[in-house]
Amino acid sequence: MGVLRIQLFGTVRVSHDGPPQSTRLIHAVQSLLAWLVLHRRRTYARETLAGLFWGEQTEAHGVA
Repeated sequence: MGVLRIQLFGTVRVSHDGPPQSTRLIHAVQSLLAWLVLHRRRTYARETLAGLFWGEQTEAHGVA
Protein backbone atom coordinates (compact mmCIF):
# COMPACT_ATOMS: atom_id res chain seq x y z
CA MET A 1 0.00 0.00 0.00
CA GLY A 2 1.40 3.38 -0.99
CA VAL A 3 1.53 6.70 0.76
CA LEU A 4 -1.08 9.32 -0.11
CA ARG A 5 -0.03 12.91 0.54
CA ILE A 6 -2.43 15.83 0.37
CA GLN A 7 -1.23 19.42 0.73
CA LEU A 8 -4.10 21.80 1.43
CA PHE A 9 -2.18 24.99 2.23
CA GLY A 10 -1.45 27.20 -0.74
CA THR A 11 -1.85 25.26 -3.97
CA VAL A 12 -3.66 21.96 -3.46
CA ARG A 13 -1.28 19.12 -4.28
CA VAL A 14 -1.96 15.41 -4.23
CA SER A 15 0.62 12.64 -4.60
CA HIS A 16 0.52 8.86 -4.36
CA ASP A 17 3.94 7.24 -4.53
CA GLY A 18 5.21 9.87 -6.92
CA PRO A 19 5.76 13.57 -7.44
CA PRO A 20 2.95 15.87 -6.26
CA GLN A 21 0.42 16.98 -8.84
CA SER A 22 -1.07 20.45 -8.61
CA THR A 23 -4.80 20.63 -9.13
CA ARG A 24 -7.34 23.41 -9.27
CA LEU A 25 -10.37 22.88 -7.10
CA ILE A 26 -13.15 25.30 -6.29
CA HIS A 27 -13.17 26.45 -2.68
CA ALA A 28 -16.09 24.25 -1.64
CA VAL A 29 -14.40 21.14 -3.04
CA GLN A 30 -11.14 22.05 -1.24
CA SER A 31 -13.14 22.38 1.96
CA LEU A 32 -14.85 19.04 1.37
CA LEU A 33 -11.50 17.33 0.71
CA ALA A 34 -10.04 18.80 3.90
CA TRP A 35 -13.12 17.73 5.90
CA LEU A 36 -12.96 14.17 4.59
CA VAL A 37 -9.23 13.90 5.32
CA LEU A 38 -9.56 15.29 8.83
CA HIS A 39 -12.62 13.14 9.62
CA ARG A 40 -11.55 10.03 7.69
CA ARG A 41 -12.40 7.62 10.49
CA ARG A 42 -16.14 8.41 10.29
CA THR A 43 -18.73 8.04 7.60
CA TYR A 44 -21.24 10.71 6.67
CA ALA A 45 -24.35 10.56 4.53
CA ARG A 46 -24.10 12.38 1.23
CA GLU A 47 -27.04 14.56 2.24
CA THR A 48 -25.22 15.64 5.42
CA LEU A 49 -22.13 16.71 3.50
CA ALA A 50 -24.18 18.40 0.78
CA GLY A 51 -26.03 20.40 3.43
CA LEU A 52 -22.79 21.33 5.15
CA PHE A 53 -20.91 22.50 2.04
CA TRP A 54 -23.70 23.40 -0.37
CA GLY A 55 -26.57 24.24 1.96
CA GLU A 56 -27.71 27.15 -0.18
CA GLN A 57 -28.30 24.86 -3.19
CA THR A 58 -31.44 22.83 -3.76
CA GLU A 59 -31.20 19.05 -3.66
CA ALA A 60 -32.32 18.88 -7.31
CA HIS A 61 -29.34 21.06 -8.25
CA GLY A 62 -26.93 18.60 -6.66
CA VAL A 63 -28.23 15.56 -8.50
CA ALA A 64 -26.53 15.35 -11.86
